[in-house]
Amino acid sequence: MNHLSQSEWKLSVYTVAAMLGTFLGIFIVLRELNLIFVMIYLGIVAFIISGYAIYISTKRKKHSDEK
Repeated sequence: MNHLSQSEWKLSVYTVAAMLGTFLGIFIVLRELNLIFVMIYLGIVAFIISGYAIYISTKRKKHSDEK
């Protein structure tokens, strides 16, 4: 289980890094971003991060209850 949770966290870090890299890439190339786009994009990033954190914490809690 420890290896599985580490790989899940590693995948989530890669995902967040890719999303933020996309955000920075658009910012650097276009030199300007629409404020609505920025708010929606960061909202999606926050939603994914919080959802994944809840998923991992409930999965760990469920697994620790089984022991």
